[in-house]
Amino acid sequence: MSDIELTAKQHNKIKRAVKALNDVRAEVQQENPDNDINWYLEDTANFNLMSGLTHDDQYNALPNNIIEVYDLHEASGGAW
Repeated sequence: MSDIELTAKQHNKIKRAVKALNDVRAEVQQENPDNDINWYLEDTANFNLMSGLTHDDQYNALPNNIIEVYDLHEASGGAW
């Protein structure tokens, strides 16, 4: 891991932001029980709230399942 250390204030701000994202996803899920609501971070910093799968069985993207797109600056969803 990096040798950069977050301040307690920075760490708590991130924890609150993540909790808020988890909470709103759960709220949307509760309001739409017949759908699988999830977050998907593309490798282009697009942070998508999704209804259903992100890709089909042939790994084709399913953009029609995007509910809303947000820009999560300096983020990437690629594999290691």
